[in-house]
Amino acid sequence: MDVPDTALVKKLVKDALLKPRYRNEDPAAATEAVLQDHGLASRLSNMLYASRRASEEPQTVAMARALRGAGRAAATGARSAAPTTVSTRAGDVAELDIMRALQARWQSHVEAAVRRLCAESGGPLMRTTAAGVVPAPKSSRQRGLYEPSEMLQLVADAEHDNAMSSHTGLRGWGLVPFELATPSLGELADGFGELRPSVRQSGVDDELRGWSGEERQRMAASVLADGHVPLLLQFLRCGTPAGTRSALWRAALGVEIDQAALSYYGRLVAEIERVALVTDGLLERDAMAPWDEEAPRREYFLFRERVATLLAAFVRDPWVRRHSAVPSVHVTGASPQTGRSYVFPPNGALPPRGLSAYAFPLAYCYSRPEEAYFMFRALWSRYWCRLHVLSARRETLLPLCRLFEMLVQEHHPALCLHLCRLGLHPTAVAWRWIQFAFAGTLPVEQVLMVWDRVIGFDSLELLPLLAVAIFLFRSHTLLAATSAEEAERMLANCSELRVVPLLQAFLYSPPSLIASTPAPK
Repeated sequence: MDVPDTALVKKLVKDALLKPRYRNEDPAAATEAVLQDHGLASRLSNMLYASRRASEEPQTVAMARALRGAGRAAATGARSAAPTTVSTRAGDVAELDIMRALQARWQSHVEAAVRRLCAESGGPLMRTTAAGVVPAPKSSRQRGLYEPSEMLQLVADAEHDNAMSSHTGLRGWGLVPFELATPSLGELADGFGELRPSVRQSGVDDELRGWSGEERQRMAASVLADGHVPLLLQFLRCGTPAGTRSALWRAALGVEIDQAALSYYGRLVAEIERVALVTDGLLERDAMAPWDEEAPRREYFLFRERVATLLAAFVRDPWVRRHSAVPSVHVTGASPQTGRSYVFPPNGALPPRGLSAYAFPLAYCYSRPEEAYFMFRALWSRYWCRLHVLSARRETLLPLCRLFEMLVQEHHPALCLHLCRLGLHPTAVAWRWIQFAFAGTLPVEQVLMVWDRVIGFDSLELLPLLAVAIFLFRSHTLLAATSAEEAERMLANCSELRVVPLLQAFLYSPPSLIASTPAPK
């Protein structure tokens, strides 16, 4: 965000108030008029909003220290004298001992994956192209350093005192065996009030009422002209017309593409040619076929090369490590020439398989590569990085998946029992949906509608709500499934789903989604 110089603003206002035009006006009203006339009112307001939001964000440095301390404690078997406290938006909470141990095990897991990758490629983590480009592993079909299922398995296998009853020895049905704070459905319904069926929604009402789409277009132009971030977010809570989405997202997230940004992106692209990373082959493979190498999604075909360049630039961008809401998992290397240590990858986030799934929907919104890149970076730093850490903090992956388990069990326990009997755990399906914000699962336009509201509400808790809604909507056919494979095929068929009606129905009328047929005995 282009922050105005406060000293210059003060001088501008002081000089303007001395002019005859404002001399007889009330100073407060005159000051407001001067700021409006010079286009500074919204910029100053947005600066204050960003400052307030930053003060509520988790403290990246504090959490990074907590993670490093957890890794050292797990490696030595030592216990910290006092729990490390990290700040969260919901208040100060201490990370659980089991969570710190889990973080250390996950760190060890990804470090082993990096070592295997280096051994297969026969090269170091990084090298200049003058020394030869690092090839992709010949004997591996990897497209990322870890699969979503690997993180889930580590979580599901976690053993701790509260994982099972001390009296019966029985373990809970969920794959997230932690008692994490989760909001109730009533609290969520209140928080997502703009999703009430009585409120008009882009992508829903404009198909039924032509004038609604025209009205939303006019409103979009108005809020863009105003530029006030809270107003932009409020508008996005009800979705946005497709033609205005790119500009609204950029304005709402404070992404400005000026000459300095273009130069910065150019340097990142040049760095791709200058320095090769051991992960480059994995990222290129991931961009070529995000999930199914034998049958890649046809709608992504045209954007594969652009996305491959975007991902290669992203892992080289140190801005990401400094500005992410939570620190991601990474490793530390040492230069063989100088012995100096460095963070790998430079952005501080080792790439999972499917990273490109976050990028492809943006290619539909942004025709210029640099615009798509800076939006990808902003979304990762504010939201998606939270979906790739193991933490008890609200709106990170584990509390979101725990929220899914609590809600789906509460609203359809028979469905949970039936699927578990078949060998298909609901969380095993919903985990990837939530972790990748439904990218690669839903049609692109529906994914963008979900992301409209994630940005507008500034919340990831819509993701588990939508996952539960899909399970309930499919409950009639799922209860009739006779095998895990059959149930999985039913859940994979998301091409006809409409996300806004599903969210509305679950938040405000859950019984309307639930099939009335009894569960099989």
